[in-house]
Amino acid sequence: MQKWEYLVAKWVGDDAPKVQLVNGEALPDSDSHNLHTFLSQAGEDGWELVGTVNRGASPAGLLIFKRPKS
Repeated sequence: MQKWEYLVAKWVGDDAPKVQLVNGEALPDSDSHNLHTFLSQAGEDGWELVGTVNRGASPAGLLIFKRPKS
């Protein structure tokens, strides 16, 4: 039976969204955490984006990823 591991990332920002939290852990403020770079790196690491949660009118949301557990 296939087992999965999950990653949840919180992003914030309008014009230049950045990822602030990954699995509840704060990331240091860095340009390397801009949303595009984060998504590209997650894909390189084998993570598949499987869902999103929008935070209403605020410029924030959650990204939910999964990958096969090794």
